[in-house]
Amino acid sequence: MAALRTLFKRTASQNSNQLSAISINTDSTSDSSTNEHLNNPNNENYSSTSTLGVLTITNDDSLRRPLLRIHSRQPKRNIFSCFINNNSTLMDSPEEQVLDENICLIDKTLPKELLLRILSHLDYKSLCRCAQVSKYWNALALDGSNWQSINLKSYQRDVDGMVLENLSRQCGSFLKRLNIENCKYITDHNMRTLANNCPNLEQLIVKHCTKLSNSTLYHLSKHCPYLKYINIASCHHIDDQGIKMISSSCSDLEWCDISWCMSITENGIRNLAESCPKLQVFKAEGCTHMTNKAAKELAMNCPNLSVLDLNRCSSLTDDGLTILAERCISLETLIIANCRNLTDETL
Repeated sequence: MAALRTLFKRTASQNSNQLSAISINTDSTSDSSTNEHLNNPNNENYSSTSTLGVLTITNDDSLRRPLLRIHSRQPKRNIFSCFINNNSTLMDSPEEQVLDENICLIDKTLPKELLLRILSHLDYKSLCRCAQVSKYWNALALDGSNWQSINLKSYQRDVDGMVLENLSRQCGSFLKRLNIENCKYITDHNMRTLANNCPNLEQLIVKHCTKLSNSTLYHLSKHCPYLKYINIASCHHIDDQGIKMISSSCSDLEWCDISWCMSITENGIRNLAESCPKLQVFKAEGCTHMTNKAAKELAMNCPNLSVLDLNRCSSLTDDGLTILAERCISLETLIIANCRNLTDETL
């Protein structure tokens, strides 16, 4: 047994010495090869990966370091590029044709209805990525049935006029709910295209879309008669004329927010109250023209009011609030903070 142990130790020692010699030769070869490549950059056998990747200083691996650090910074891509680029450019190269053939295996196995059902569970970002796969998947991912309710508030930097217009064309009559709050690039022209293509729109939030004016409400009143919910808060260019147009054509309005629309006066509120008796939620925070007359019109014509936000309506007094309390028996939420002309008598 002792003899066998001695034999094994000798064999292991010899193998270790051989491996060390090979390692030293390899490292020295690598050093000379590296120097040769550096001195002859036009060498056809030059490997950019090995030369640029690691420069060997000694046999100690701990001292190996990158010869060059290459940082590739690509600009952030708009997730809604599928609504900007023409999908006719999809699948034109030979490599993409091969990918298309592989995808066709899935397309042939699963019926269109099932694929649409699967895609309906994806978020906007995932749908837009699927739209880049092939022309067929582009049609599936951008099918209007997947875009009935759209909330773009979190993507305000990516949403411009072209995105909104192409989105409205793709969704068409499927689109019912749209939130583009804080999308400051949207203009009246873009909203005109939206109204023309989406006649079944029921809910619209354009809060803080500061470029919009009465023109937007005109096109909505002309093409979107089923509108029940509208939020135009902080759209400073909208005034009484716009309110009159939208309320006269969309008499089924149940929810309206005109907060901080400083150009809307008691006349606009009167038109809204007279034309929209189904109104349940009305918000007019910061509207200094919300007077006792306007409060009376709401009380007389909108008995179903359940939520009333009159925060910072400094023109309102006890008389206006009293009539609201008497007539609006369904009122559940009343916000009257910072109304300086109200007294304890109202309470």
